[in-house]
Formats: sequence, structure tokens, C-alpha cells
Amino acid sequence: MLTVPEGGAFFRMNMFTFVQENAVVYGVKILVAIVIFFVGRMVAKGARAGVRQLMIRGKIDSTLVGFLGTLTYASVLVLVLILALTQLGVETTSLVAVLGAAGLAVGLALQGSLSNFASGILLIVFRPVRIGDFVEAGGATGTVRDIQIFTSQLTTSDNKLVILPNSKIMGDKIVNHNALGTRRIELEVPVPSDKDAFEIRNKMQQLVTADKRVLQKPSPEVQVTGSSRADAKVVLGAWVNSADYGSVNRSIQERVLKDVG
Repeated sequence: MLTVPEGGAFFRMNMFTFVQENAVVYGVKILVAIVIFFVGRMVAKGARAGVRQLMIRGKIDSTLVGFLGTLTYASVLVLVLILALTQLGVETTSLVAVLGAAGLAVGLALQGSLSNFASGILLIVFRPVRIGDFVEAGGATGTVRDIQIFTSQLTTSDNKLVILPNSKIMGDKIVNHNALGTRRIELEVPVPSDKDAFEIRNKMQQLVTADKRVLQKPSPEVQVTGSSRADAKVVLGAWVNSADYGSVNRSIQERVLKDVG
């Protein structure tokens, strides 16, 4: 007489048979997926190290080196995870579509931040301004203190900290007072009617010649202009290193005020 197993026993027997028949197949898939993950992670680390080495050799800013290295690692790791899930039989087409839609939504939500990010990369790569430069940018004037991925910091002459979005800097005119290494001091001094314009010119010539901070090539220029004594002026043009501009300019103005005033 044939005995039919009860429901629970029949289910357990079918499960046992299913596991026996598929254990090897799924076991191999799981093993391959694990291998893909760990080998892929090693590849991601190698790609990160390679990107960092290339950027370091190219003398790219350390902030961008770290960020792009991490971005490379994360991108490769995402691809590795998708490959591992595909090996397990998971349908990744819908997953990729969801990730794409999520990325688009995040991109739209962070449009301003992404603009600042892109501008930050341009600032770091092309270096229109460098840390320590005295600049006019984004509606502010000051010395560049730091350049980050999303924002840059300026210190004003009265020691205020100005934080500017990078997109505002790149989207506006940049005046870099230090980029060319030297600056020209230009000073125009009206001559009082009771003073001799040529005597003042000679004194100013002696002043800039004696000041070792004033560059002699190109040579300083001191000239008298005006068509009469009433509108006579002494015009000074002298080149200095960018770092000395402020101190030399103030020093010359003080001496001129003392001699002329």
C-alpha cells in the first residue's frame, strides 16, 4: 500500500530535494560573486592609487587629489557591486534605472552645489588664484586663505573672513594683484603754487632711487606735467615686487606728504 507523506513532511522533502539539486549551482554563483567583490575592491583601490599618483605627478592640488581619488574608488566599487549582483541572478536593469533617476533627482536638487563643485575643480586645476594672492573676486577684496571644493575663503585687510561660493568667483571678473610677480606704483602729486615742481621731482627721484625695494629695471619714472604753475603735477611710476606694494606705496606717500605738504 502506497503511503503519501503528510503535507509538512512532503514540503520538507521537496525543500531538501531542491537544496540538493541547486546547492552546487547557487554555491558556485555565490562564490564567484564574492570573488568578484573582493577582486573588484582591490581593483578599485588600485585605480584610486593610480589616479592619485597621476595627479600628484601633475602637481594637482592635494584637495582635488583626495576628492577625485575617493570618487574613482566609489565609482569602480559601484560597478563591481552591480557585476556581483548580476552573477547572483539579480536583475540589475531596474536597479541601474533607479540609481540613474535618483542621481538625476539629486543633481537637480543640488544644482547650485554642483555648480560650485565644478567651479572649485576649475579653480584648483587652472589656478587663476592661489593661496596667498591678493585678489578682487566675487564682489570681495582680500588675500586668498583657502580654496576648497565648494567655497573659497578670503581675508580682508581688516582681518574679516569672507567665504565665497566658487561659482560666484568663476562667474565674475577676477583681478589678481600677485599673479605677475610685480606691480607698478602710480602716484600723482599736485604741486602747491609756492613750491618748485622740479625740486619736488628731484626729491621724489632720490626717494625712489634710495629705496632698495623699488626695482630699477624697469627704471622708475618721475615727471613734471602741466601747462602752467597752477596745474603743475609730479607724476611717479615705480615697479616693486607684489609683496612690497603696500608698504612701499605707503612709505612714498608719507615722504611726499612731508616734503610737499
